[in-house]
Amino acid sequence: PRLIETLRGHRIVSFDAGRRHSAAVTSAGAIFTWGANHNGQCGIERAVGRCVPVPTAVDPVLSGEGDLVACGHYHTLFTGKQDGLFACGLNKDGQLGVGSNTDSATPVRVQAGVAFERFMC
Repeated sequence: PRLIETLRGHRIVSFDAGRRHSAAVTSAGAIFTWGANHNGQCGIERAVGRCVPVPTAVDPVLSGEGDLVACGHYHTLFTGKQDGLFACGLNKDGQLGVGSNTDSATPVRVQAGVAFERFMC
């Protein structure tokens, strides 16, 4: 095991790993993802189709509002402290739950106004 330098100084309150990507939420609500982003599963649009080699903050949809995270094989789910459930990544079989089968490289709202204590992919 090695310390992930990019996360030094952050208190991690939620984390998960998918098939080839990982995600973490800090006590301040920042969400970081890293690893394979070929289907947008890291939620970092500018890096679609390639790997994200170090933990990188997910764009502002959930900036400072992250609460929980769960990683599937090629998709990721996030909860916002007040904004409900968000998803990104591969959606070939509708696994993002947004009513389509279009992949999303940025977190899209699945459901608002619902509180989660825990969830899994």
